Amino acid sequence: MAMLTMRARRFLKRTKRNLGANGIDTIGFDMSKVKCYNCHRRGHFARECKSPRDNRNKETTRRTFPAEVSTLNALVSQCSSSSSGSDNEIAPCSKACSKAYATLQTHYDNLTVEFRKSQLDVLSYKTGLESVEARLVVYQKNETVFEEDIKLLKLDVMLRDNALAELRKKFEKD
Repeated sequence: MAMLTMRARRFLKRTKRNLGANGIDTIGFDMSKVKCYNCHRRGHFARECKSPRDNRNKETTRRTFPAEVSTLNALVSQCSSSSSGSDNEIAPCSKACSKAYATLQTHYDNLTVEFRKSQLDVLSYKTGLESVEARLVVYQKNETVFEEDIKLLKLDVMLRDNALAELRKKFEKD
């Protein structure tokens, strides 16, 4: 729909006619020039399209992970079925595990914040380095230009000194 409104606005700009909702003229579209969102063919629409969708920029919502049964879980299930006293031992362990998990989570959050700050520092360092390198290139070019100018000015001063010396000699002879 957004593509149609964009085309309508372009059409209105080109034709310079006011085709509003209350106007007499109706807006007509050449649907053969509209592209499909999935396959990007002209005159083909997303509802009718049977080609696979373009999921390049979309995150997949369904993810599959291989299910692995660890031997540790199997041993825990065997122990819990054999004795009723094991339930009392598991509860404190789970509380300790949850506390350890909470502390690990806070450490992880702190480390991610520090990591993001360091990434920002690295980016700012890189941009600063690029600007300094660009300045260095400009200064090196200016240095060569200034060295050439200095050579020309020294030559000009030498020529003027020679001309003054010749004029003094002529003046002293006269």
